Amino acid sequence: MYQQFLNKMPKYTLQYFDGRGRAEVSRLIFAAAGVAFEDQRIDGEDWPKIKSTTPFGSLPVLVVDGQQFAQSMSIARYLADTFGLAGKSGTDKLCVDEAAELVQELFEAHIKVMFTEESKKAEALAQFKKDTLPKMVENIEKVFARNKSTSGFIVGDKLSYADLYLLSVLDQLPEDAVAAMSKTIQKNRATVQALPNVKAYLKKRPTTSF
Repeated sequence: MYQQFLNKMPKYTLQYFDGRGRAEVSRLIFAAAGVAFEDQRIDGEDWPKIKSTTPFGSLPVLVVDGQQFAQSMSIARYLADTFGLAGKSGTDKLCVDEAAELVQELFEAHIKVMFTEESKKAEALAQFKKDTLPKMVENIEKVFARNKSTSGFIVGDKLSYADLYLLSVLDQLPEDAVAAMSKTIQKNRATVQALPNVKAYLKKRPTTSF
C-alpha cells in the first residue's frame, strides 16, 4: 500500500544555482515535509547554455513530472499548499501569505544591498541595518503579535512556509544583524531549526557563497 502511494507521488526536480538565494525556501519546504526531490544545482558557467530552456529565462524552476514551472514564490506556495504547510483555514492561509510577503520584502531589500556596486556596498549595508531592517522586522513581529502565537510559529501552533521562508532569509543576513533581533524572532528561528526534518537538512546542507 505504501509503495503504491509512493508510486503515485510526482517526481520533483528543483533547479537553481549552487546557493541558497531564491530557492532555499522551497528546499526547506521539501525537507520539512519529508518529500524527496532532486536538488539540481546549476553551475554559473553552464547557465547561459540552459537559460533559453527555462520558462522565463530565470531560476529557480520546479519540474513536476517533466513539466516546468517558474517564479520562486509561486513554487513555494504550490509546495506549501501541496504538503500542508500553507495554513489550516482560509484566514490562516491569508495570515501565512501575508507574513511570507513581508519576509519577501526583507529578502528583496537585502538582495538590493548585495548587488550594490562594491565601492558603495559598505554604506548601503550600514543603512540597511540601521533603517530598513528594523522597520521590516517590526512589521513581521506585528503578525506574531496579532496572532498571539505562543508556539514559536508565526501563525497558530503549526509550521508554515512563512516560518521556513523567515529562516531562509535570516540565514542569508549578516550574523550581527540576526543576533540583534528580538526574542520573538530568535524563538521562531530556534523552533524551526529544531524540527527533526529541518535539523537534518541543515546539518547536511552544502556550504555555499550565497
